[in-house]
Amino acid sequence: MKETFTYKPKMAFSNIFWGIVAPLLLIIVPIVYPFNIVFGSVKILNYPWSMLLFIAIGIGLFVSFLAKTKKESKLKTADGSIVIEEGTVSYKDVVKGAVKNVSFKLSEINNVKYVEDDEELVVTTADSKEHTFDKTYFENESEFARFQGILK
Repeated sequence: MKETFTYKPKMAFSNIFWGIVAPLLLIIVPIVYPFNIVFGSVKILNYPWSMLLFIAIGIGLFVSFLAKTKKESKLKTADGSIVIEEGTVSYKDVVKGAVKNVSFKLSEINNVKYVEDDEELVVTTADSKEHTFDKTYFENESEFARFQGILK
């Protein structure tokens, strides 16, 4: 029996906010409004260092957003489907910057865990490899639930 699931990234507004607006705020606010980081009466970090810390965090968030966006755009151009046929799960994933076919057998699955905070389904196989499936990439919730049910 062959099962096919649509698996394509979708750009959400929250991704744009947390990827662009939040890092910009972390970079601009300490430059415009200098401040110290204080806990009670103890100064933790004085002005120039607190500014540098916030700028570094903002740049880090922005770079991680760019990396995720690059991965999503590569997956969008690829055939976005997961195929389960004859006990083998096949899908496309970005590995070291290139889109590659990835597959594993249902019989090799050791653990299936849903990480609610990240909305990801993490499948661990017998060879200790982790295959991560983003819930938001599926066409709808019922398709994701059906896919999760097959894996368990």
